[in-house]
Amino acid sequence: MKYLKVDGDFHAIAPFDTFSYNRRMVTILFGIACIAFTVFACLPMGLGWNHEIILFLKGAAPVVAVFVGLIAILIGIADIRDRQEAKREEIENEKLKDEN
Repeated sequence: MKYLKVDGDFHAIAPFDTFSYNRRMVTILFGIACIAFTVFACLPMGLGWNHEIILFLKGAAPVVAVFVGLIAILIGIADIRDRQEAKREEIENEKLKDEN
């Protein structure tokens, strides 16, 4: 058993934290419920939102494409900077080896 010292007193820590386990289970169940609702909403015999969802996806596609493009550009710039820094470090290491 592990103990935690708080304000000079030692408190036993349970080896299995039931609160975090319950919170994880609630999160997983909530995710499953959201997915089930989405499938139900898309079905014609369910809520019949399939046409509205398709319109939303058509409208959101260009916005998502812009954000994905910006992220790709930023990743590319970071990669170029990392390569330049690696080359500088390699040159500095070669100079240090030549001096020794």
